[in-house]
Amino acid sequence: MRAPQKFSVPSPLRPHTTMAIEKLNTAAREAQARVNSMS
Repeated sequence: MRAPQKFSVPSPLRPHTTMAIEKLNTAAREAQARVNSMS
């Protein structure tokens, strides 16, 4: 699997991949905020 190459090579899938990464980052931030507010 050569998934990492998608990040360095512009392709029609790239905006899709970027959106997915941003969603993951947002979810991670929200989870972190929930953990911080609980402790």
